[in-house]
Amino acid sequence: MPRLTRSQRGKRAQILLFTLVFLSSWATASAPQEKSDNFAALRQRLVADGFSAEAISQLYSRPEVFVEADGVSRFLCTAKPS
Repeated sequence: MPRLTRSQRGKRAQILLFTLVFLSSWATASAPQEKSDNFAALRQRLVADGFSAEAISQLYSRPEVFVEADGVSRFLCTAKPS
């Protein structure tokens, strides 16, 4: 195996560093986030209004029920003031 010059080693080190930074940031961004209870206040109001606490709990514990932050932010940006 031929020996690498200093500039070749530097380029390889830069590529390796860039790859490691990219992969670590990608892994961090795709890591599962803790599920926060975005609907806690709403659930409490529904129960206070007379809905079954058990039914509300079952409904909002389903994985299909979530807040789509992108959609909400788009709505807030485009909604006309009343």
